[in-house]
Amino acid sequence: MEGIIAFMAKSSRPLDPESKPDDRVDNALRPQRLADIIGQDQVRENLSILIDAAKHREVLEAMNAKLNALIDREVGEDVGQMLPGSVDGGWVVTDAVYDV
Repeated sequence: MEGIIAFMAKSSRPLDPESKPDDRVDNALRPQRLADIIGQDQVRENLSILIDAAKHREVLEAMNAKLNALIDREVGEDVGQMLPGSVDGGWVVTDAVYDV
């Protein structure tokens, strides 16, 4: 294990979902809205994108499916002729390779 996972595994502090008296101070200091995050514009922007994507997930999935269908129709069947490695890489060469 590396990084934060290793740190958390070594931590002697148990995770406890129950509120503690110190939580009031912690919660008062924590930002309550994205606009409250100061000096971390990139973090705020990334979080905003993730939140918006989660809110509109169904629409994004529908748009993605339509886009994939359009690409499939435009490109045609993917037979792997453009994959790297060709025969030497273990790929199966089909007759479609010679139609390119």
